[in-house]
Amino acid sequence: MNIVLNKNKKIGQVVYIVEGERKEFTLLNQIFTNILDYSFIEAKSVENVKYTYRSKSDRNSNVCVIKSMSSNISSIEDVTLYIENIYGLLISEYDIDIENAAIFYIFDRDRQSNKNKGLIKDLLSRFSHSRDDNNEFLGNGLLLLSYPSLETYIISCFEKGSQIIYKQSNELKGYLDKKQYHQNKITEKHLLFAAKNMIMNLYELCHYKFDVNDLDNFGKMNVQILGAEEKYYRTNGMDKLLSLLSLSFFDLGIFCVE
Repeated sequence: MNIVLNKNKKIGQVVYIVEGERKEFTLLNQIFTNILDYSFIEAKSVENVKYTYRSKSDRNSNVCVIKSMSSNISSIEDVTLYIENIYGLLISEYDIDIENAAIFYIFDRDRQSNKNKGLIKDLLSRFSHSRDDNNEFLGNGLLLLSYPSLETYIISCFEKGSQIIYKQSNELKGYLDKKQYHQNKITEKHLLFAAKNMIMNLYELCHYKFDVNDLDNFGKMNVQILGAEEKYYRTNGMDKLLSLLSLSFFDLGIFCVE
């Protein structure tokens, strides 16, 4: 499978709802501004919404990153006044067309903080595609997990099929520091490398051959991936390192398969 990067893709309005206010913001900022040159809006709270970068080449594509109310994945389940208020600001003050935006939830599977497997399975089934057919954007989106955490994505940018041994997900942060795998070092080449790693790991984990058309309704496959990870954990005492962040780039057309 040959993956190409379409840097001139007009992506329109994109929303990422993330669990943290640091690593997710800096990673997505590196990707969407320094590499891809899209305008970038940060919303770390209702009182802290701002452009951090304005593209000179594409004024009509905007990436908005919103910190969720809680790092626990249960915060996705209910539409909150907090999210409504931020959406309202994006619409009224930044002219963001939320109704037609692609919405992604980026969360960690981290077993220390997200212990309710039944809830996770339900959310993966419900949040199955980035754009809602009925334009009911509140409570909609595609949930993409990293097993066990987003550090996995950064590792996948630099290492192929890594079999790192760890006991807890926070040990991966030490591994990044040891290897000097930092977000600001990620380039176009690394984005493509991570995407190929993801596709390879999906096949190794559950014999899934990636098809970009599956992203129109990814809920069933997302649940299968969760099940395969649970089985891998029971056998090995840890998750197979896998981040699904790259799926959002395929969904937006930034990555194309030839």
